Amino acid sequence: MSTSQNPLVTSFYNPCKAGFLIPPLAIPGVKIVLPEERAAIGRLGDYHRYAKPRFHVVPFIEQINRVNISEQMVNVEPSDMITKEYLNA
Repeated sequence: MSTSQNPLVTSFYNPCKAGFLIPPLAIPGVKIVLPEERAAIGRLGDYHRYAKPRFHVVPFIEQINRVNISEQMVNVEPSDMITKEYLNA
């Protein structure tokens, strides 16, 4: 029996049928670090490496921690301070 006649081999190498099996296994390990984020990758609870902004393939024993470093607006209320410039002396 050749490989083209074996139904198991044919279904495994068929991209349409094999495509349904591969993504559920591969997607959880693919992480994206955006340009406005910084990330640290830990292996079994300890720091392992720094993740630059790009795609990363992270094994199931590693965990990625992301921090957003983009600037954020904060409303600061005016304070009642007397400075040397505002004294009427």
